[in-house]
Amino acid sequence: MTILSKITVPKENADTDLLVRKRYFKNNDMVKIGDELIDLETSKTAVIIDSPIKGFIEYKTDVGETVSVGSVIIIIHDKPIHKETVNIVNPDIIPGDKLVSKKALEYILENNIELSSHSSNFITLASVMGSSNANNENKKIEHFSKEHTLKDNLPNLKFESNDISLSKKLEIEALSKVQGAGVVSYVSTFVENNLSITEKNSFSMGNVKLATIIFHLAALLKEFPLLNSFYCDGKINIYKDINIGFAIDIDDGLKVYNIPNADKLSLDEINFIVDEGVYKYLRKSLKVSEISNSTFTVTDLSKYGISNFYPLVNAYQAGIIGVSSLDKKLDRYNLTLSFDHRVTEGKYASNLLNKLSKKLG
Repeated sequence: MTILSKITVPKENADTDLLVRKRYFKNNDMVKIGDELIDLETSKTAVIIDSPIKGFIEYKTDVGETVSVGSVIIIIHDKPIHKETVNIVNPDIIPGDKLVSKKALEYILENNIELSSHSSNFITLASVMGSSNANNENKKIEHFSKEHTLKDNLPNLKFESNDISLSKKLEIEALSKVQGAGVVSYVSTFVENNLSITEKNSFSMGNVKLATIIFHLAALLKEFPLLNSFYCDGKINIYKDINIGFAIDIDDGLKVYNIPNADKLSLDEINFIVDEGVYKYLRKSLKVSEISNSTFTVTDLSKYGISNFYPLVNAYQAGIIGVSSLDKKLDRYNLTLSFDHRVTEGKYASNLLNKLSKKLG
C-alpha cells in the first residue's frame, strides 16, 4: 500500500486551531480529484478542502474535534486500508504515523487518553491501558487546581462553568493579539445623514451607506497610512494595498468580507461588492480568499438600534470603524474609530475621522 498524498490543515488566517465541522466521505471510500473532503471552521469562516488526487481516503480526525495548523488530517492511499487499523482520532492525541487496533481505539475515545509520546508505531489495548493512569491523574489535578482557584476568588458567589465554542475561542485569540498587548483608544463623531429620499426608503439603504463609507475611507487611508498598518515586535508595518473588510453577522456567525484595493474602485463598484458579499454570506458560499487579507475593517450595526459602540481592533490591523444607527429625530448617526495606540495617537485618528465625516455629511 502506497501513500499518494498527505493533507494538512492550511494556514488561512490568524487562527492556529480549527474545528472539524463535516466529513464528506467515510474511511476507505474512493475519492476523485476535486471532491470536497472535509469542512473546517475558523473564527471567521469555513474552509473546505478538496482532494488533490484520486485514491482511497483515511481521515485522521473526526467531526467536532480541534485540529492545529500543519497537522495531518487526511491521507490518500492507492488501496483501501484495513478497517481494524483506521485511525479516526485527533492527530494531537495519536500521531499520524501510528496505527491503532479497534479495541484500543474504543478505549482511547471512551477515556480521552493522550498518547502523543507513545513509543510504539502500533498501539494495542494492553499498551494503552498501561499508559493511561498517569495521564488521567494529571488531568484530575489540573481540573481541581482551576476549580479551587475560582472558588477561592469568588467565595460568596455561585456559578456554573460552561465551555465556549471553538469559533469563539479563535475569535478571542485573534482579537487578543491587539487587545492584550496593545493600548486601544477610541474617537467618535456624528455624521449628518445626507442620503436621498429614495435611498432612505430603499431596502438596501444600509448597504448604500456602508458602501459610501468604505469608498471615502479607502481614499483617506492613502493620506493616513498609519491606520492601514499593524504593530509587531517594536515596528509599524504599513500595508502597500488598501483592502477594506466589512463585518457581516446575520445567521452564520461573524465573517469579514474583504474588498481588495478598495481605493481603486468606484462607489458603484464597491456598492456591488458589498451586496455580493452579503448575498454570498446568506448562501453560505464564501471562499477563504474572500474573507482574508483585510488591512482595515468597518463594522455596521446601524440596523440594530445602536446609538454608539466601540469595536475591537482585529489582529494585524491598526484600526476599525463602527457605524451606529440613524437618530431619526436629529437625522444623523455616529461613527467610532477604534485604533491601536502603539501605531498612532488620538489627534491623527481624529483628523481621519473628521475628514471622513465631512465627506459623508
